[in-house]
Amino acid sequence: MAMNCPDVGPAVALFRSLVDPARLAIMLRLGRGEARVVDLTRRLGLAQSTVSEHLACLRDCCLIDSRAEGRQSYHRLVRPELLDLLRSAETVLGSAGAVADSRQALLCTYLSAAVLVGLVLTATLGRWWADPVAALVLAAVAVREGGNAWRGEGCCAPQVGAVAGADACPADRCR
Repeated sequence: MAMNCPDVGPAVALFRSLVDPARLAIMLRLGRGEARVVDLTRRLGLAQSTVSEHLACLRDCCLIDSRAEGRQSYHRLVRPELLDLLRSAETVLGSAGAVADSRQALLCTYLSAAVLVGLVLTATLGRWWADPVAALVLAAVAVREGGNAWRGEGCCAPQVGAVAGADACPADRCR
């Protein structure tokens, strides 16, 4: 039975280029700024030739670029939205870093709502006590979250980066 689906070639090429843990680590490192091969070999503990081969794959997939400065080549991430894709993958997979991020966003939502309620009550009904009550609610939530974090329940695995699209990746380099 034939499948009628859109061309998934670019997505397949992107994910193929990121399937190797070393290439993923390189992408995450380049997400923080430019790096030379020697910097990456020290960070990853891989041979220079291995790192260069991974860089070639990522370059062929148009995910990174490099610039020469003297005898050094500095590699950089061309598609910073790739880091967003990795963060989305963390959320889907339930990683500790993504869970911590979502808990922080939820806490910010609660805190904003408490401040808004306090301001509305003060402005519309003249309830002068609403602001101090909102501040106490904020303090209680912050103390509870701080206690959870202190016990190691709240987070905090290091954030991984994130990823997005490539057009084509030669199969021979990215396997």
